[in-house]
Amino acid sequence: MQSYSRFGNPFALIMSLIFLVTWVIDLIPTITPEGFSFARLFFWLAWLALVIDYFIRVFLSGHPLVYIIRNPFGFLGAILPPFRLFYIVHAFSVLSGNRPGMLAQASIGAVVVLFISIVLGSALVVHYEYGQPGATIETYDDAIWWAFETVSTVGYGDFVPVTQPGRVVAIGLMVVGVALASVAAASVISFLSGERKKRLNDSAPIIEAAPTTKSTTPADNQDLFKRLDALEAKLDQLISRSRQ
Repeated sequence: MQSYSRFGNPFALIMSLIFLVTWVIDLIPTITPEGFSFARLFFWLAWLALVIDYFIRVFLSGHPLVYIIRNPFGFLGAILPPFRLFYIVHAFSVLSGNRPGMLAQASIGAVVVLFISIVLGSALVVHYEYGQPGATIETYDDAIWWAFETVSTVGYGDFVPVTQPGRVVAIGLMVVGVALASVAAASVISFLSGERKKRLNDSAPIIEAAPTTKSTTPADNQDLFKRLDALEAKLDQLISRSRQ
């Protein structure tokens, strides 16, 4: 399983990114029919490759049912393609290098979620807003600008969704923006706290331990008793002589 993961993880990441890009192209209504057909072909090829990759992992795990229970998104992705986007977060965390700590992994995941949210949210809002009465978001570049405004909770108001599905997408981006702000604040606080503890540990005086006394053994005790007996015998001799 580990030997396959060295090849399978980068492969699944590339296929997931292709899946995301082709899905975005498929959602944009201004794409030409030729571009739409090309994107749709690679969309299904990437999905098929990810399904094959998942079932290879199930087979190599040795415990198929346990693996499926522990990896529910992979199983759902085999049925519903959009769920394969969750693998992008996992794959980036695995391939980001040996970064220890849950907070580091959470930071990497937050950046990937932000990337997916902006790219996919922009395509969705264009898909729902294009051609609607009073719509101001009808091109992908305007949608990207609007997505950055929304996810950063700035909201200049120059672009506003007018359809209900578009507003639902906006709510999702706002939630992602607030959540990522919390993760960023936690990362900064954890880093500053770690640096402070490190400086305190470096500046703390080194206290040498006091030398321990040598423990006595039964042989030492017997020698002491013999000396005491000899001393007591001499005292008795001196007392008896003084009485004479």
